[in-house]
Amino acid sequence: MRVCLVLRVLLLALAAVAVSAEEGSASGDGEATPPEGMVHIEGGVFIMGNSRDTRTETRQDQLPAQTDVQLPPFYIDRTAVTTAMFRDFVRATKFETESETYGWSFVLELHATEKAKEITNQTVQGAEHWLAVPGAYWRRPNGPNSGIKNLLEHPVTHVSFNDAKAYCKWAGKRLPTESEWERAARGGLKEKKFPWGNEAINKGSSWRANVWQGEFPKSNTEDDGFLATAPANAYSPNAYGLYNTLGNVWEWCSTYFSKSQKQRVLRGGSYLDSIDGAFNHEVNINTRMGNTEDSAASNIGFRCAWTIPGAKVDGRKGYAYPKEDVAEAARRARAAQGGQQQQQQQ
Repeated sequence: MRVCLVLRVLLLALAAVAVSAEEGSASGDGEATPPEGMVHIEGGVFIMGNSRDTRTETRQDQLPAQTDVQLPPFYIDRTAVTTAMFRDFVRATKFETESETYGWSFVLELHATEKAKEITNQTVQGAEHWLAVPGAYWRRPNGPNSGIKNLLEHPVTHVSFNDAKAYCKWAGKRLPTESEWERAARGGLKEKKFPWGNEAINKGSSWRANVWQGEFPKSNTEDDGFLATAPANAYSPNAYGLYNTLGNVWEWCSTYFSKSQKQRVLRGGSYLDSIDGAFNHEVNINTRMGNTEDSAASNIGFRCAWTIPGAKVDGRKGYAYPKEDVAEAARRARAAQGGQQQQQQQ
């Protein structure tokens, strides 16, 4: 069942306090040749997690570093799945997203159409900038009277983990594990803050990623060129050829953030996040959060991975996530539901 408005908004805005368990790599469709638009990532050992900040032991929005994470080679999409790509999937399968099934999705108030604001009467105390807009989904990303004509090359949004998984299966792919996502996103660099090194996201008027500038959530100065999402291939790619692994949209991974609460990992941050953590998340290569499998919003997307048939490494060792405290995870979920009551807009 879809979680309540309160829990979904809370998880969209803040990194929930939870732990993860790596999910094994599922095979693609068994073909020997990867689908087009993918990048080959060499297998081997890499440092996963934030080795630059000792606070990671007490934080859940970033992982503490482990130096011996080992992966077999794999392929991953060069960009996030675009609206045009997702439209092809829907046309071929008549698929309906969970936002369509439930009849609503979250839209930032600043971006919502006038019609969306007129018909929306639900929000969450403490996060009123997120509107639960009836009729918002991937084809109507800002609510009724919005469209995708100018967004076909942007990442598709309003897709849940379950929606993303269905697309990947249709495409003969799968979602990446968190370890795969991070190895690919780092672009081969070791212990750096960003895919390009340690230089800041912005240098004067030049920006390397799509994040928020201005007073959140009231105004975005668009210094990076975009009010909301950017094209999936905007900005320069990392050394592996991947675009927008930071900012733009959060990207689903197959790894559990909290298995007991059915939360999956999202990585990379989005256009609603900040360069310094002054609001929402600080965008860097370690940024992560969890959300429930049916959650969707205007800043959530995904990219796919593909398993190389027969690829393996001797003595494979993934990231060693701590064992989840199930009782504590349940307590946090109850506290989130009880502490932030759904309210009606006046």
